[in-house]
Amino acid sequence: MAAAHPTEEWDSKKQQTFVEAGLKDPSTQEYKKCIEMGGVGEVTAKKLSDLGFDYAYNLIGQYMVNNMDDEATNHWLENEVGVKQKNLRASIVGTMRKWCDQHL
Repeated sequence: MAAAHPTEEWDSKKQQTFVEAGLKDPSTQEYKKCIEMGGVGEVTAKKLSDLGFDYAYNLIGQYMVNNMDDEATNHWLENEVGVKQKNLRASIVGTMRKWCDQHL
């Protein structure tokens, strides 16, 4: 795995922790839930779960389906998931982009 660039800017410690790790919890070997991603809180996690996006890999997969396009994913989060707060969408998309940059 590539190390994060030393000048990498993180939206939160939660985002940094998620991006620097894999999609499985190392202690339990269970896949991480969406709520563990930067920008995803309880309300957004519930909205995602209602659409069948329970796990972080589901959300990363949607980002890939959107050709890793930040604008298309932002639009999807706003219109399909119902995330209206621009800063939350930016944090979620940023988390997915940074995770993909580091792990793919």
